[in-house]
Amino acid sequence: MALSCGSQVLKYLIFITNAVVCTASLLLLVGAIRQLATNYLPPLFPEALRQITNVDHRGLIMLAVLCSFSALISGLGCCGAWHENRGLLLAFSIIMFIFIFMIVAAQVMVSVNYRTLGKAVDKTMTEYYKDKVDNATAVEEYKQIERILHCCGPSQELRQKWIAVGGCKDKEHVWENEKLVEIGNTLCRFVLSSGMLLEGEAYFFWDDKATCTDVLMTGFGVGALLVTLLMLCAAVVSMSTACCLRSAIIDRGSYTAFS
Repeated sequence: MALSCGSQVLKYLIFITNAVVCTASLLLLVGAIRQLATNYLPPLFPEALRQITNVDHRGLIMLAVLCSFSALISGLGCCGAWHENRGLLLAFSIIMFIFIFMIVAAQVMVSVNYRTLGKAVDKTMTEYYKDKVDNATAVEEYKQIERILHCCGPSQELRQKWIAVGGCKDKEHVWENEKLVEIGNTLCRFVLSSGMLLEGEAYFFWDDKATCTDVLMTGFGVGALLVTLLMLCAAVVSMSTACCLRSAIIDRGSYTAFS
C-alpha cells in the first residue's frame, strides 16, 4: 500500500531538504580540506584576524568537523525518507531532538559568557594594535574599518591614543547624524542628535562612536541570536516532519498487516 498524498509530500520534502544540506556540507568539507592541504586562504581574508586567531588551521578544522557531522546527519534523514526506513527516521528524529537542546544550551552559554568574550576580544585587539598607534599607514588603513562599522578605535584602552594620532576622523565621509555648516569663514561640525555646534577643522569626527570591538561584539550577539533561532526552527521542523512520516509508515504497515 502506497503512502497517502500528504505523506508523500513529507517524504520528498525531507529527502530534498536533507539532500541539499548534505551536498552543501560535502562541498564545504572538500573546500576546507583543500584549504588545509594547500595552506591557502583568499587574499581578501583579513590578515589581522588570520594572525590573531591562527584561523588558517583551527577555523578550517572546526569547519571540516561540523560539515562532516552535518553531512552524516542529513544523509541519515535523506536515506530514511527515500527508503521509508523507520529505523533511520527514528535515529534522525532523536538526533534532531538532542540537537535542539544543544542549540539552546549553546545560546545560553554565549549569553552568560558574552561579557567575558568581549573583554577577551578587546584585550586581543589592544595587544595587536598597540604597536601600530604611531604607524600612520596602519591608522589610515584602520579608518576603512571605522567607516564601515561607524566605530572609533580598536579598543577602549587605545581609543584616546587612536584619536590623538588622527584616527576616528575623515575629510570626506559624512555620518548620518552630522552635517558641516559654515559660520563666517569657519567650517563647523553640527551634531544633529545632540544639537551641538562645534567649531573646528573641516573634518568629520566620530569620536563619540563606540569602539570597533564593541560594535563587532554587538553584531556577533545579534548574529548568534538570529542563527540560533533559524537553526532551532529548522531542527524542530525536521524532527516533526520525520516523526510524522515515520508514523505514516507505521500506520501503513499496520493497515497492511490487518487487511
